[in-house]
Amino acid sequence: MLEARPMKRVAAIDIGTNSVLLLIAESTPSGLVPLIERATITRLGQGVDRTRTLAPEAIDRTLTCLADYASILREHAPDHLSVVGTSAMRDAAGGAAFRERAASLLGVEPRTASGDEEAELTFLGAVSGLSIEGDVLVFDLGGGSTEIITGPAFGPRAKISLDIGSVRLTERHLRSDPAPADLARIRDDVRNEPTASPPAASSASPAPSPPSPPTRAASPPTTPPASTAPSSRARRSPPSPPASPPSPSSSAALSPPSTPSAPT
Repeated sequence: MLEARPMKRVAAIDIGTNSVLLLIAESTPSGLVPLIERATITRLGQGVDRTRTLAPEAIDRTLTCLADYASILREHAPDHLSVVGTSAMRDAAGGAAFRERAASLLGVEPRTASGDEEAELTFLGAVSGLSIEGDVLVFDLGGGSTEIITGPAFGPRAKISLDIGSVRLTERHLRSDPAPADLARIRDDVRNEPTASPPAASSASPAPSPPSPPTRAASPPTTPPASTAPSSRARRSPPSPPASPPSPSSSAALSPPSTPSAPT
């Protein structure tokens, strides 16, 4: 009689522009079984749209969060950990020092996903575990970018990543609340967003034209301290009122064996 294959425990950290996500799960023949899910608003992308660098206080908030996640990881001892950064880490120069400090906490250096990779992982994570027939359209509205992906559930046919996100547009345009004039500027910005790269598509079939980007603006966030709360698939909530950022105590975009989770 064959022995049952032991389950593999995997973990992923998605370092996004507005929040940092943690997933620890058991990888089983039927898919991932989540054990721990966390979402912490750190706003790593604070000011990145304007300065193209990571702000020191944003780095401190994010490293404090990663130190907390490192404690959780030690407790649950995953067999594999993947740490991935998205829009803010794509846009910002000088991230080597941040990655080095993150690696000292986690034992794994964060890598930066391209917009295309983020879109593909988002799609696969969104449809995993769902019984869906036909084409699916997935939107991922993040802090620094928005991904729009379409295709059958087994894999995307067309995808695009746009520099449109809640943090980016809030910092560019929102000055008051309510803000009808500000929202009008956001809508113009979204409509004028260049799509320099056409959606990537397989050669097996022609790619459909990408849908128009979403035009609803996110609620205006302000710079928060790091705060941790359980999370589901929902990503990147607007942050709470600001407070003094903590100092660090010393990176889902996981692509798991069968069905990956969400990134950042």
